[in-house]
Amino acid sequence: MTKSDDKRVPVLRFKGFTDEWEQRKLSTFVKKINLSSSAKIPNVNYEDISSNTGILNKKVSELSTGKKGIRFDKDDILFGKLRPYLNNYIITNFSGIAVGDFWVLRSLESSIFLFYLIQSPKFKYISNI
Repeated sequence: MTKSDDKRVPVLRFKGFTDEWEQRKLSTFVKKINLSSSAKIPNVNYEDISSNTGILNKKVSELSTGKKGIRFDKDDILFGKLRPYLNNYIITNFSGIAVGDFWVLRSLESSIFLFYLIQSPKFKYISNI
């Protein structure tokens, strides 16, 4: 069998990746965070995220504080699940509170991989179910 015939050994490779592909359940490398809080730390609302870009549309210092929501840490991913087609998602570079209908996802391995995974059509389809 050649490498291209073996679905576990990709022809295209990420730098530093030499292992075989391994199909895994999402729950083996992602933890959904549900810790409620109303601490006086930055709050992220739907309108604070620019759709399709994965970035805040204001400075962290300009975000509101004190609202109740789900606490997140730096490198967590906020995925707006209310209307996934709006593409409100962000990989955070600060700790705060997600206010509204967000999933707070924490990667147990690579936040960047998870960030790209949530942007895939299959993930969006499943999140709508």
